[in-house]
Parts: sequence; C-alpha cells; structure tokens
Amino acid sequence: MDPISRKEEVVNSHLELNNREAAVQLLFEMVVECARSKDFVRAEAYRARLMEVDDLALTEIIRSAEIIEEEKLQSVDTVHRTVWARLYNRLTPEEGTAFYHALGKEDLEAMQTIFAQGDQHSKLYLINRGELALIWRDGPREIVLRRLGQGEIALADGFFSESVCTVSLVTLSRVELAALDREALVAWEKDFPTLEDKLRAFCLSAPATSSLLKEKGVERRDHHRKVISGSAAVQLFSGLGKPVAKPFRGDVADISQGGVAFLVNIGDRKTARALLGRNVGFTVVIPGNEPRVKLTRKGFIVAISHIPFEGYCLHVKFDELLDRGEMEGILELPDGERSTR
Repeated sequence: MDPISRKEEVVNSHLELNNREAAVQLLFEMVVECARSKDFVRAEAYRARLMEVDDLALTEIIRSAEIIEEEKLQSVDTVHRTVWARLYNRLTPEEGTAFYHALGKEDLEAMQTIFAQGDQHSKLYLINRGELALIWRDGPREIVLRRLGQGEIALADGFFSESVCTVSLVTLSRVELAALDREALVAWEKDFPTLEDKLRAFCLSAPATSSLLKEKGVERRDHHRKVISGSAAVQLFSGLGKPVAKPFRGDVADISQGGVAFLVNIGDRKTARALLGRNVGFTVVIPGNEPRVKLTRKGFIVAISHIPFEGYCLHVKFDELLDRGEMEGILELPDGERSTR
C-alpha cells in the first residue's frame, strides 16, 4: 500500500472517532501532496472528500483549489504553450488550464491514417511536430488538398457537428499531436461555458474543407441542391427495417436528386448525435402549384449540423435517386429562404 493510501485509512479512523478537524487537516495535506506530484485526478478526489467531510472548512477548501490550479499552470509544457500562443491568448488562465489538461498525446509514424473519408471521427488535433496531409479520395483518384505542419490544427468533421469525415488525414512524417475528444466540450459546459465558442472561433482561422475542395476544382456533391421550403414526416427504422419510436416532423431546407436536408426541433447535442447513421423513411410535401409535390422515400442520415436558434439539421442520403421527372418538377418550384450548406 502506498503512503497516500495509508493516509486514507487514517482519515477514516479520525471520522470513526468523530475527529472531523483532524480528518480535514489530513485530507488537505493529501490534496497538496497529490497536486505537487501532478496527480490531479487524486487531488480533485481528495478535495471533494474534504468538502463532504466538512463543507464549512472554507480555508482548506479554498486554499486546496488554489494549489491545484497553481500546480496545473506550472505543469503546462512551455514549448506547447509557445507553439499555441495564438490559441491560449484567447482563453482565460482557467480555461487554458482546463483545455491543456483535457488534451491527450498521440505520437505516430509516417504514412498512417488518423481519420478516413467516410468514417465517423470526433477529435480535434493540434500539430506539435511533423507534417500531415488532408486528402480527398474519389475512387482510385487521390488529391492532396493541403499539407499541415507545426502550429496548425486538423479538425475531424465530427468534432463540432454530427458528421462523417469528408476527407482523410494522413501522416507524411513522424508526428506529435495533442488530441482533444469532443466529450470535453460537454464536460466544459457548466464551468467554462464560453470555451467551446472560443475554440470554434479559433478553428475558423483554418481553411474550410469546402473551400479547399473548390480550390482544387473538386465537386464534393454529386447532385445539385435546390433550396426549398416544405414539410417532412420522418420515421426511424432499426437495422431490420422495423419502425423505432414515433414519427416526428421536420421542415425541408434543401433537396437534390440524391438526398434531402430538413430541420428538426431537437434540444440537445446528445440526442441529435444518436441519430447519425440511422435508417429513416419519410414523406416530403413541398407546397406549390397544384398538385403539390409529395415524395415518399427511404434513406439514412449521413450528417447532422447545428443551426443556431432553430435546432438541428438532418442530412439524408436517399437509398434510390429521384427520377429525372421528379427532380424537374422540384426545380421548377420557387426557391426557399434558407440553405443548410
């Protein structure tokens, strides 16, 4: 048994004898010891125990929090902080500390795929060292959209939105990466509510995938999208083709020969994320000159994006393309008011 675990037994003994003051003092010492050895998980756990034992021991509670934060700040890799000064300058000291300690380290050799086009992947990567490439694959053809190096970010499409990867990320040399999992965004919602928006704004400084594809003359979409207004009744299906839950309503945003996008009133990210990859059946009604356009189709949800103040947008790929006559009828209708692109 290590020394700190032995102290846990002593704390329990103090509490059995109703000597709460001695238990508080020993727990405070354990917090300090763990924080200074950079064992922040244990330090936070012992501080929580301290508050459970005596929530009025304010001197020890406040001071233990200060010591943990001081040690976290001192533990930040100065080289990392220098490389990513542009990012950390956007954050408060507390946000910067939380961000740094949420990062995982990944070291990879050359010619390894970090995420692949079409995969579900939900990490953000900070490149500390090495060179990588964003690659677009179209059958046997591969196009390098951009090379990335130290001080640049690589963002999987599934990090901020519920989407599959539209490109692949491949290492060109040995690389050292700091990786952030999207679950950190959820963990920060209460204590650091502005951190996600600051991180999103920083990521906007990198060229968007859509602009990189355009620069290379690559058309990512197989079919032209028509911005249009309409309504949809949507039914989820299991992998065996059986209905799951009750149908729900959506507002059509745009449609193409190969798919449709519609807005749904879903309140939280977790619920929206659970829909990604699901099979759906739906009936779309588009108002216009009589008769109205009415389509019944099946497909699956390939992406989910958040539309501020409106909810989430589901992007569905049809199992079978609309025929030419159906699409011509839709193209003759007036344009809608919004696009999801």
